[in-house]
Amino acid sequence: MCHSREIGNLVKPIKNLFFIGLFYQIYNFVLILRLFFSGFPISRE
Repeated sequence: MCHSREIGNLVKPIKNLFFIGLFYQIYNFVLILRLFFSGFPISRE
């Protein structure tokens, strides 16, 4: 039982790091897209 609890305690921060990394990647992707579209103005009509 002790081992499973320790693993659970280890998994929590790893999951948090994963979600933070995912959010960071999405944020960077959106930032690059905004820079790309502002650099190359495309008329959307």
